Amino acid sequence: MANTNQALKRARQANAHRSTKRWQISRANTQIKNTLQAIEAKDNAGAVKAYQAMCSMLDKLTSKGFMHKNKVARHKSRIASRLAVLQKSA
Repeated sequence: MANTNQALKRARQANAHRSTKRWQISRANTQIKNTLQAIEAKDNAGAVKAYQAMCSMLDKLTSKGFMHKNKVARHKSRIASRLAVLQKSA
């Protein structure tokens, strides 16, 4: 347990930052899941729309420092390749 006022304040700040980050990451994971579900349902128009919304959200989270840029790039690349296969088969 923190003993000094400074340590108590840093503990409060860490909890606030952790809860904010958890909320943002959860929202991003939900967006990724929705995009993958649209691709699995073979809904071409819905999948493209969901992919664009997902990319926008992930880029914003990257610029704010919530997610690492390489992780975001990996997600976007893998989902884009699935989307390309869907569009090729349609």
